[in-house]
Amino acid sequence: MSTGTTSGRNRLVVPAAAGAILLVVIVGILLVRGGDEAPAEPKATKATTAATKAPQDKLTGSGDAPDAIAVKTATVARGATVFELGAELPDIDIKKVDSVNLMLGQDGGKILWRVTTFQDARGGFIIPQLYLVKDGDDEQFACSAGMRIRGSQLRMSVPLACLDNPEKPLRARLEITDRDGGEEKTSTSRTLSAPKP
Repeated sequence: MSTGTTSGRNRLVVPAAAGAILLVVIVGILLVRGGDEAPAEPKATKATTAATKAPQDKLTGSGDAPDAIAVKTATVARGATVFELGAELPDIDIKKVDSVNLMLGQDGGKILWRVTTFQDARGGFIIPQLYLVKDGDDEQFACSAGMRIRGSQLRMSVPLACLDNPEKPLRARLEITDRDGGEEKTSTSRTLSAPKP
């Protein structure tokens, strides 16, 4: 005998069926409107654009340095947090290299930083040390700078946080000496400011 009421199960099924029909209609409308349109390409953000435009410059060798330490080409780049150098020394002889210095200048050369490493008695390079150049004794600063020579490639990196005023523009030069008193001094880079955010 019918009581004129709908079971609880039926009350749940009916709205669900109506929802499914509505979903099919909406999907159909969207396909008709945008089916032929290609998805928009993602646009480069300011962050990715800035990352590809880190200020950099090329350095040239002196042209008269001994072959064992002569620089053919070098590039310096200023990132947001680190200053890096990469140099090519085609005829490098590590046994003849005495010291490697990356010079960083600020305020038109009034402030001069020296990141230096040299070979110890065992033939290994010490961890690069950072100094603030002064008229008397240079002042040493704690810094986790790095230097690596692999094949003919020399690379150095300096965290900008090591400097007193890391936001200031920088100029750079690479200097290398050999055990016979020979010296290589590259050209000085143009002034490199911090990347724009």
